[in-house]
Amino acid sequence: MTPAIATPSQPAQLSHGMSLEPHNSMRQTIARRLVDAKQTVPHFYLETCCTVDALLAARKELNQALEKAGSELRATINDLIVKAYALGIARTPEAMVTWSDEGLIRHESVDIGLAVALDKGLITPIIRNAAQLSAGALAKATKQAIERAREGKLSFEEYSGGLAGISNLGMYGVSSFSAIINPPQSMNLAVGAVEKN
Repeated sequence: MTPAIATPSQPAQLSHGMSLEPHNSMRQTIARRLVDAKQTVPHFYLETCCTVDALLAARKELNQALEKAGSELRATINDLIVKAYALGIARTPEAMVTWSDEGLIRHESVDIGLAVALDKGLITPIIRNAAQLSAGALAKATKQAIERAREGKLSFEEYSGGLAGISNLGMYGVSSFSAIINPPQSMNLAVGAVEKN
């Protein structure tokens, strides 16, 4: 199968009431990388619904313990999903790999790329060694990574590499979606909203 040859796009056709806002460099890079990922990385999708009563109870218990300890930190549902995701990957040796042209690269730690939306685009800070962090430490690392991303303070090392990604649109009421793998990562977990049944 031969990939389609990219052709220069036509100039935007503007009509009354429209204006053109040029793409910033971040959006251009995101678009280029995601198109490349969809064209060169094999994607397949699985979907399931999960009962999260135990996760919600664990979050409540963790947050009560954090409050009792005098911490202002509160764990989010996403923090605990990241923790469960990292543990699941760590327990599955076949998932602890990324692709290279020379062969599979085996990873010793589960480094999770967390999709963070910014006004100017999207960035994926990496939560290093996520499976080894306690739930509280992971919540702290996630909060710090999101804050640094939104402040534009991430170093290249803080958002490069990673074993797997996670994209959560649940806070926007999205029940399910298919995420695009962000190379060199080998998978991306798409998380939808918690719904009562």
